[in-house]
Amino acid sequence: MDENRKIPLKKILWILLKLALTALTCSAGFYAFLVIMLGTTHPGPLLVYELLLFLLLLTAIWSKRARKKAALFLGILTFLGILTGLAWRWYEYRQKKITISTTYLNTGEYFPFTETSRIVRLPAESALKLMEDLPVVDGATAAFPLYAAFVHAVYPPDILFMKNTNVWTYTGETRSKCQFIYSGTGSGYELLARRITDIFFGGLPSEAQKKRAEENKTNFVYYEIGKEAFVFFVNAKNPVETLTAEQIRDIYGGKIKNWKEVGGPDAAIAPYQRNEGSGSQSALVRFMGERTLAKPPIHQINMAMEGIVDVVSDYKNNKNAIGFSFRYYTQEIMKNHNIKLLAVDGVAPSPENIRNGSYPLTGALYAVTWEGNPNPNVEKFITWILSDEGQYIVEKTGYTPVK
Repeated sequence: MDENRKIPLKKILWILLKLALTALTCSAGFYAFLVIMLGTTHPGPLLVYELLLFLLLLTAIWSKRARKKAALFLGILTFLGILTGLAWRWYEYRQKKITISTTYLNTGEYFPFTETSRIVRLPAESALKLMEDLPVVDGATAAFPLYAAFVHAVYPPDILFMKNTNVWTYTGETRSKCQFIYSGTGSGYELLARRITDIFFGGLPSEAQKKRAEENKTNFVYYEIGKEAFVFFVNAKNPVETLTAEQIRDIYGGKIKNWKEVGGPDAAIAPYQRNEGSGSQSALVRFMGERTLAKPPIHQINMAMEGIVDVVSDYKNNKNAIGFSFRYYTQEIMKNHNIKLLAVDGVAPSPENIRNGSYPLTGALYAVTWEGNPNPNVEKFITWILSDEGQYIVEKTGYTPVK
């Protein structure tokens, strides 16, 4: 062999190019595998398609003899893949689309100390005015207009507040500067468990959130400040008007799957759920008791509270869906006339039935703090909320007062 013989530069570059294309193909294949596994409920056919495409790409890169045939099959397969993808997207749009909400809680409309705010205002000056050692307050989505009104009535107008931004990085120094936070139920209970906030306004925590408090050696203390109804709703065109509590448990447990089993049309029920840790999902888990929730398909899990209302209200999305939330949120904030609140055990979730306790899913709205909180104004603030002035705001905001 001629030792002085050199490999042509063109061949070296070609080999490097094929190696680079192979690396890109493998990376794209792995990424597609993750997307398929995490983003669809029926990954089998897509995985087969991906494997064939992966093998053809490698063949086209490395095989001289089969390159033309591989390129031809690759083109055909790609064309079929595009058609299949477009058909699937159209099907999802028509049958399983999650609507992007156009009617949601715009927190900016309820900020305290703004002239155009929609918060409830007291008819006279509040009997309690806090000027220092202000408790750091946070709350659930549905409770935002309520505790914003509390803050407006009692706190000085120069407070600092932060809406769902960098809440995980709040330190002791930040806490001393920021007194008004909106982070929702999941993040809100985490912050309270870590004693970063002083008071959380909303429903009860989930078992996981209670466990996080125990891990942080925090004992939650609950004060009932109002009453609220946990409601189930369907599309307004659905003929079903009432369900028993046991029927609803059977629906969300996977035992009842067709509306005709509960007096409705012959159509499969689509029971939508929220993400784990949200206030309404935690309420659903408590409602189910010892019953196990059926795991819903991915497209039937909705991250946003307004999203679950919208998807049930949109008749084109899924006319046979059922969802859940809190009465105040659906009736006072969303005001979506395309959904219908279901009576439970024959009792409608009206304000009167919530007040007298006849509606079976009447729950409580809480101000939650932690045991041993050294801020003396926490107790003063909660005591004021339970006074006539605080309960006036509770009622005028749309909740049922406890007094």
